Amino acid sequence: MPTSWIPTTWSCGPKRLRPGSGRGPPEALPGDPCPECGTSIQLMRGIEVGHVFQLGSVYSAKMDACYTDADGVRKPLIMGCYGIGVDRTLAAIIEQNHDDRE
Repeated sequence: MPTSWIPTTWSCGPKRLRPGSGRGPPEALPGDPCPECGTSIQLMRGIEVGHVFQLGSVYSAKMDACYTDADGVRKPLIMGCYGIGVDRTLAAIIEQNHDDRE
C-alpha cells in the first residue's frame, strides 16, 4: 500500500489542489501559499483508503430525482458516493501497525 504526501494547511485542511490553482499535489512544496486560504502548505503522509465516485446525473435522471433551479427549470440531481475499500483498509492497518522485527 503506497503512502503519499498530502498538501494540507491548518486553516482549511487536506486538499487536492486543482490544476491551474497553483502547484498540484506532486509539485506542492512546504511553504507554498494555499490557493484557498493563503496560509502555508505543509506536506503530511497519508494513506488513501476510500474514494469518491462521481456518478453525475445517470441514476438521478432514471429515477426522476430532480430539483428546480432559480429560473424554474427542472434539472436532475448531480450524484456521488463514497466507497471504502476493505483491502485498502486492511493494508493500511497492517502498514501502520507493523514493525521491522516482524
